[in-house]
Amino acid sequence: MRGRIRDFFRVRLGLRQIRVRIWSGPNKGYRWSLLTRTSFIRGTYEAERCDLLADLLAPGQVFWDVGAHYGYTALLGARRVGPGGSVYAFEPNPENIWWLRWHIFWNELTIAHSYQQALADATGYEEFAIKGSGTGYLGPGCTRVRVETVDNLVNRRSHLPPDLMKIDVEGSEVRLLEGAKETLAAFRPKLLIATHSPELHEACRSRLISLDYEVIEPNRLESARKCGWHSVSPEPEILCFDPNDAPPDELVRRFIRS
Repeated sequence: MRGRIRDFFRVRLGLRQIRVRIWSGPNKGYRWSLLTRTSFIRGTYEAERCDLLADLLAPGQVFWDVGAHYGYTALLGARRVGPGGSVYAFEPNPENIWWLRWHIFWNELTIAHSYQQALADATGYEEFAIKGSGTGYLGPGCTRVRVETVDNLVNRRSHLPPDLMKIDVEGSEVRLLEGAKETLAAFRPKLLIATHSPELHEACRSRLISLDYEVIEPNRLESARKCGWHSVSPEPEILCFDPNDAPPDELVRRFIRS
């Protein structure tokens, strides 16, 4: 039995090293592991979110991908910011970091940097719970992960301050914002935040309004409020920006309609 288990994992490791080209979408042509969901390879993964991120980013900018999963949006960000920009991809889940790092390596994205860390309001190590489908969250769990704050990384100059942050941290949204207060006040990056409950959504919204951010909600939030937070897919998000640095009106309207 043990031999069969070892053989299974050896075969699986070999299969996930098989690369194919992404067929279409903003990551068309990038190398990607065959042993993943087909929406990645077809280029249809979270298409509305990816289109929005692509339109929010510009050459030379700094993109922080917080909750980078397998690296799909990190690759998108690298293509958009180009050789003069930077991408910082944070992924605490030990099951995901392999995919993230190899997808960056296979595509020779020297401007993209991966970190097996969570971002919250503390520095140190915390327990991390792993869920299915490559997700996880800070809380009682089976492993421990490194935790950092945005402000600490920026203040010690190990990371350039962000122009745009995509935040999908499975319940730690408020903690992350608390650990980013100085950065948000000083550099005013745009934010695209996935919220994972009505309470977290309202807490994030209130926190950002108190920092003089404009907070835009999509139409599907009404369905989420009426029918349950998990009744909409993907999870509800908010788009946040300094009123003096607003995205184009058409982009904001498109987000609202999503």
